[in-house]
Amino acid sequence: MGGCEDVHVYDDITREKVDFILNKLREGNADIIGDTDGPWDIDTHDSGVKLRGEWDEVKSQMSITVTSKNFLVPCSLIWQKIDHLMGKV
Repeated sequence: MGGCEDVHVYDDITREKVDFILNKLREGNADIIGDTDGPWDIDTHDSGVKLRGEWDEVKSQMSITVTSKNFLVPCSLIWQKIDHLMGKV
């Protein structure tokens, strides 16, 4: 199981938005390893998708990397879902 090569960066991510994202992931039964300010290693328990999230408080940016996934799931589909969800934050 490999990951996806690219990193997606999201702007205007405040502390409140970070807390919201992490809480939503936990509600979806994701396992999150990392402290409040990150970085975080996230096991979504969905199609083998594991993520790495990093937050730059000064720039108000969050970067997400897909570190692992089931080989049957294309990266484009994973990013489509993540980008859609991050657009709602």
